Amino acid sequence: MARLPLAIWKGPIPSSNYAAGPTTKIGTVHHVIVGGADGALATFKNGANQVSAHFIVCGPGDSSPDGTIWQLLDTGDCCYAQANGNYPPTAYIGIETSGQPTTAMTAAQCEAMAQIDAWASTTHHFPLVGPVAHGTPGVAAHCNPNGTPDPAWGNHSCPGPARLAQIPPIVARARAITGTVPSPSTKDAAHMISATSTGLGYYIAHSDGAVFAYGDAKYLGGCNPGASAPFPAGVTAISIEAHPGGGYYVLSSTHQVYAFGCPYYGAPAS
Repeated sequence: MARLPLAIWKGPIPSSNYAAGPTTKIGTVHHVIVGGADGALATFKNGANQVSAHFIVCGPGDSSPDGTIWQLLDTGDCCYAQANGNYPPTAYIGIETSGQPTTAMTAAQCEAMAQIDAWASTTHHFPLVGPVAHGTPGVAAHCNPNGTPDPAWGNHSCPGPARLAQIPPIVARARAITGTVPSPSTKDAAHMISATSTGLGYYIAHSDGAVFAYGDAKYLGGCNPGASAPFPAGVTAISIEAHPGGGYYVLSSTHQVYAFGCPYYGAPAS
C-alpha cells in the first residue's frame, strides 16, 4: 500500500470513481478545487460522479487546519482527475488544493504540496522537475506549463496562473526535502560564488546554472537541465548573488534574472 505517512486517510471511495492498480506513476499533477476540501471530499465519495484525486490539501476555512493533507486513494491506483493523465503509460498522482484559481496557495498548502511531491518522487521514482509538459515525468499542472488548457486533459486552465507560478518553488522545496540537487551538465571550470548574509555559508554556481549550497545556505533551485528553472539551450550563467533576506539570484548570459526564494523585480529586455 502506497500511503503518505503525513496524510490523514479519508478513503475508501466508491470503486466507480477510480481504476484499481497497481500502476506505474510518472509524476504528480497540481489542481485547484474551486471550493473547499469538504465539498471536494463529498464529491469524491459520491459514486455517481466518477471523479477523484489521490490527495486533498486543506486550506483556510476547511474542517481540518490549513495545510492538512487528506489521502483518498492508494497512489498505486488511478484517480479520475486529468483525463489522459489518469492512465498508463502516462499516469499521474492527482492532488487537489482547497481554494480558487484566482488566489495563491497559502504557505502551509505550499509546504504540504512539497511534502507530497517529495514523498511521491521517492516512492514512485520520478524526477523532481516542473512544471513539466503533459506526458513527461515530473510535477505537472492540470493545464499546460504555459497556462493554456490541454484538450486531452479535460481542457482546463486549472490550477490558475497564481498557483501555476508556485510550482517551481514547491519543486525546489521538494528537492530540499529529499536532498536532491541536479548535477552540472558540463565540467568546465567556470564557477561563481556568493556568501550568505551571516558569513556562515555560500552558494557556488556552475556555468550551466547548477547551484550548490554550503554551510547555512539553502538550495532552492537552479537553472541547469533537470533543475526547477532550466536555461534555454545555449544560455549560461554569468553570476550568482545571495539575497540578504535569504535566497539568491542567478544572472544569465542573456541578462535575465532568475530569483530563488527572493523577490523578482524585472530584467532588461533580451
